[in-house]
Amino acid sequence: MNKFQFARFAVLFSLFVLTSLLLTGCGPSKSKHEQLIRQRHKDFITALVQDNYAATVDVVAPDSRKNEGATKLVYGAIRLGIVFGQHRADDFRVDSVMMDDKCIQATVNTSTLTKGAWKPDAKPGNWVREGEQWYLQF
Repeated sequence: MNKFQFARFAVLFSLFVLTSLLLTGCGPSKSKHEQLIRQRHKDFITALVQDNYAATVDVVAPDSRKNEGATKLVYGAIRLGIVFGQHRADDFRVDSVMMDDKCIQATVNTSTLTKGAWKPDAKPGNWVREGEQWYLQF
C-alpha cells in the first residue's frame, strides 16, 4: 500500500467512525445516564421523605428553582402527599426512562405504592442534564 492509498484509507475509516458516532447519539452511555437519573430520583424522594428541603432543592433544575416561592409551594404540596399518605422512600419507584438521542432530556414515568398496589403517577417527570448532572425540571 503506497502513501496515497494509506491516506485515502485513513480518511475513509475516519469518516466511517465519525458517522457511526453521530448516528448512535449517546450510544452505550444511555444506560449510564438512566442509572444516574434513577439515583437522582431516589435522592429526591429520600430528601422529601426526610423533610430535607435543601437536599430536595439540590435535585431541582437551577432554572426551575429561580422562583423560590413556587419551589417552596411545590415542595410543600409534595410533602403533604407524603405525610398524609404515610409514604416511605420505598413507596416510590421509577418505571421507565425515555431519553432523547443526545442524552440531554428525559421523561421519567414513576409509580407510588398506595394501599398495597403500585399506581402510576399522574404526570411523568421531566429531567434535564446540565454537564454531567441530571436535574428534575418543574
